[in-house]
Amino acid sequence: MSVVPKTLIQAIGLTLLLSSVAYAGPKAGDRFGDWVYECEAKGANKEVCALSHTIVAKESNERILKLTVGKLGRQGELALVALLPLGIYLPGGVVGKVDKGKPFAFTLRVCTELGCEGALLVDPKLRWSLKAGKTLSISFKARPRAEAITLQIPLSGVSAGLKAVGEE
Repeated sequence: MSVVPKTLIQAIGLTLLLSSVAYAGPKAGDRFGDWVYECEAKGANKEVCALSHTIVAKESNERILKLTVGKLGRQGELALVALLPLGIYLPGGVVGKVDKGKPFAFTLRVCTELGCEGALLVDPKLRWSLKAGKTLSISFKARPRAEAITLQIPLSGVSAGLKAVGEE
């Protein structure tokens, strides 16, 4: 039987403790730049996590837009979901654009008391743009002949946040 010094055992224990902390995944509420890591229970022992960014009105503190990006598709595909205010002009659609890139359209899915939801699956080209870009613009109209309302969402933190949700 060999004897191991107590200080060596303590050092090994501390190393194991620190390595487990270093590899601990993100938790709800963690921030990645301007984005927040959020999780939602989806049944017994199943949780879906994604990044979100919310824009609120300064005066009323009401939500104007909430963007969520993560593995939200039915098959776990990367998706971008916009929760917009009620009262938008639905036939005008919702358009997004990263920096000066090519515009993309959200599919408006449903309007509830929480707002109107538009979504799209994120293809590899858009994923790269979200990770490398500076600003995501979301545009929609309030009335048929009205000027489009364009909201600017900073993309700082999206690249690290997508790694956290398991999307390299």
